[in-house]
Amino acid sequence: MHASPTRVWRARGKPLWLGGIGTVLALLLGPGVGGCSAPDRDVWGPVFRLTDHREKPLGDTPARCSVDDEFRPSFGCPAVRLLDAALVGPGPGDRPLRVVARTPLALRDRSLIVRPTLRPGAGTDPVTLAPQAVEATGADLTIDIPPSSAPRGDEASAYLEAYPPPPSQRRFHTQPLEIPRQAELTVGVALAGFARPGQAAATEFVLTAREAGSGDAAAEHRREDREILRHALGPGDGGAWHDLRVDLGDLAGRTVTFTFATNTTSPQEQTTAGATSPVWGAPEIRAPRARGKRRNLVLISLDTVRADHLGGAFGGVRVAPWFDRLSREGTTFTQAITTFHSTSASHMSLFTGTYPAVHKVEFATHSLSPGRATFPEILARAGYTTGAVTENAMLLAASGFARGFDQYRENRDTLRGAGGIEETFDDGIAWLQRHRDDLFFLFLHTYEAHRPYAPDPALLAELPEVEVAGRDAATIRRERLRRAYAAEVRNADRALERLWAALEDLDVLDETLVVITSDHGDAFGEHRLWGHGKALYDEVLRVPLLFWAPGLIPAGLSLDGQVSLVDVAPTILELLGQTPPLRLQGRSLVHALRGDPLRGHGVRFAEGRYGGKRLIAARTTDHKWIWREETGAYEVYDLRADPGEQTPLDDASLSAEGRALIEAYRGLDGGAEPPTGARGGETASPAEVLDGQTRRKLEALGYVE
Repeated sequence: MHASPTRVWRARGKPLWLGGIGTVLALLLGPGVGGCSAPDRDVWGPVFRLTDHREKPLGDTPARCSVDDEFRPSFGCPAVRLLDAALVGPGPGDRPLRVVARTPLALRDRSLIVRPTLRPGAGTDPVTLAPQAVEATGADLTIDIPPSSAPRGDEASAYLEAYPPPPSQRRFHTQPLEIPRQAELTVGVALAGFARPGQAAATEFVLTAREAGSGDAAAEHRREDREILRHALGPGDGGAWHDLRVDLGDLAGRTVTFTFATNTTSPQEQTTAGATSPVWGAPEIRAPRARGKRRNLVLISLDTVRADHLGGAFGGVRVAPWFDRLSREGTTFTQAITTFHSTSASHMSLFTGTYPAVHKVEFATHSLSPGRATFPEILARAGYTTGAVTENAMLLAASGFARGFDQYRENRDTLRGAGGIEETFDDGIAWLQRHRDDLFFLFLHTYEAHRPYAPDPALLAELPEVEVAGRDAATIRRERLRRAYAAEVRNADRALERLWAALEDLDVLDETLVVITSDHGDAFGEHRLWGHGKALYDEVLRVPLLFWAPGLIPAGLSLDGQVSLVDVAPTILELLGQTPPLRLQGRSLVHALRGDPLRGHGVRFAEGRYGGKRLIAARTTDHKWIWREETGAYEVYDLRADPGEQTPLDDASLSAEGRALIEAYRGLDGGAEPPTGARGGETASPAEVLDGQTRRKLEALGYVE
């Protein structure tokens, strides 16, 4: 069942030359960036993100909704609760298996739609069953599973997802907003919830606008809602966002309140097909404005890539020739240090400019404090259109990584080996094609080089075979793993080349700042350790860091002063003309890019967790200290004489210096310990906050058992 929207997408050419749009947009313009400026042409971007201008507070409705694994700020997102459950039975004969979970107080004595997920045992794929309508009348929520669907075995487990079905009619109102000239309203509509394909209840989406009154009661009564969009979704339209655009040209200069209404026309289907929740995703008022000196931004995180491989060689063959070329056109920092030996914490440092002791997001189950800003949020407020494509697991939207993004996509099925860079970069390129006329920020993240290594045989063949003559079995194994890892990095390099070609085709490279980095490296037996979740040696801590932008970033510059991932956010913000928050441990590197010596970057910190115990490292250009909570011992290394960190120094004065540095770092969080329950160097993940797909991905990556 479809109905055409009253107003449809307005075509925009390439490039789009438009005039200014008044004072409201001028407020969005930040200070200019030094050096040669990008071409000064008008670009599109959000003026008002309407989910930030609700008439009423959010309440218990989630701020973002995921449809087809893409999160958007939303009106109408169902408040799904994930409940850990116990299995009772199955009973004798044909009696059903009973699944029992404790009902949260907020869901008691309410009608619920409940969807069970069962798992026969560890290492097996979860099975999600059809949703059921349930009356939650007591402290326990009970679901009966037919014998034909019930798993067998002592290791079987289950969890439940539950939420109250929404009313058949819903309305969301905005505050009064002044509409700029040449504006449009963009929004995605979708049918979220547990309905299976072809079973979603038919729903109409209606958008109306009401001009603000003068305060006169009679005139107020005469004002009417004006319908500006009507669109219908039927049973076959579930499971995807449907993007719409409305021209607001005839509302320019007026102050308007918008009402987003939905009407589910067949609510009786809710109990049998699974409740449909109509959602409006990322509703925005957009308009053109002068670019000025501001650049677009593309930030790329190549998970688990060591600094000595991206820009290095294997067996005399350059591993990443495309990155080598980019290095000659941009600026690289050869002593960039991560802040944590795993993904969630290091990426949150990248996003916030703060150390893990401050942001406290060590694992996917932790969440960033609402009071701490991310740099994507700052760019969103400055008028950037923001998008991200990640490979989820450790970068969950719920942890705070989706904050500031209009669209945050989690590629959740990238389990061929570890990463799926082709799919991820394809999605990123498609996003760029849709937003080529915008002032944009795109974040891309891939696990391509993460274990388990499963390189393309053709790429593996481009690297020399491992010599076996005269080598022991352990050395041969290590070198073969390094070769497979190098082939994975080589594939990431090919993806970078393909992304570059797309940026060239879109004619946006001259207007774009590109930053390429990683979250940590991987160990190949250097300290009789493998992987990255166990120690804080440099094979794990050192990461690549490249800044590239024609006319803004010096070409061919290589800087060997020590920097950290906490320095990336303030650097990006200054380069894009924005003011970083005050409470950062990171410092901008812009002065170094302009030829000044690196100042105030003498000591950088990193931490980790292994076997439930904390690890902290303090690092300067010359020395490295590592403290182990388990033993209380301090190690110190001379990085110039012993860059492989093989021989700890026995120097009392150096040990005392390191002890003072690490105690100062511990003081950032008052000495409080991070969450406990570590497993393999990662904080264990409570089952009640990880869905089945995420748990399966974490298992594939080796983060949970």
